[in-house]
Amino acid sequence: MSAAAIDKTTLIKVESSVEGEQVQVEGKHVIIVGDMPGGMPEWTTTSPLPPLAASDNGRADVSGIKLFRAALGENEAKSAAIASDDSRINFDKCVIVGLDGAGVRADGDARVTLWSTTVLGAHAGLEALSDGAIEAVFVSVGALSGAARQCADGGRVDVHKSILYSAKATPDECDSSSISDVWDMNAISPNPNKWFANFIGGDLHVGEGDMGPHAPSSYYNALPDGPRCDLDGDEIPLMNAYPGADQPL
Repeated sequence: MSAAAIDKTTLIKVESSVEGEQVQVEGKHVIIVGDMPGGMPEWTTTSPLPPLAASDNGRADVSGIKLFRAALGENEAKSAAIASDDSRINFDKCVIVGLDGAGVRADGDARVTLWSTTVLGAHAGLEALSDGAIEAVFVSVGALSGAARQCADGGRVDVHKSILYSAKATPDECDSSSISDVWDMNAISPNPNKWFANFIGGDLHVGEGDMGPHAPSSYYNALPDGPRCDLDGDEIPLMNAYPGADQPL
């Protein structure tokens, strides 16, 4: 992992998978870019601190990274990425796995946006608390033991053109008016676990059956001001796009 300062912005290039690193963004702008030849670098931690946290009006722009936070078994659940105190995090084409809390959490008037990104959490995929806000477009979001979206104390999670799935079929706790063109995989059969490449392992690429990708309940048109490529860099069709972070070829 290498870093370079450009004016008031710090650029961090992740050129290989790393373990145990944490980035705390406080009152500054940090750009984090995956730059590993032939694949997406994995950023793993078992530390009490999350791999990425932003606070105090900090801003982080993150692309092409897999954040993985293992389960610690402690009393206080910790998320893989946390934005708080008027900070902002933007994710583009990332994989986020939080096995000890939510995948991504926003609280204290923080804002998080996700484009073409997959998120798997323990008690929630996306969690917004204390007037925090999350906006996600063409994402695939799952939770192992809770709801895919969780909101409390004025928090809001807006999701569009996406896939939501709770392994325990836990009811969504957020405002139903804050989603549009979303495929709720808990409403279908057979077992949606088989509709992902490796759900428990955090690989939410579209699974296959009968020699081809599973068909969604509906296809959706792309947003004019939304993402143009999926998680793997494949083009998102302007019309009849597959919901979620992966456009299966």
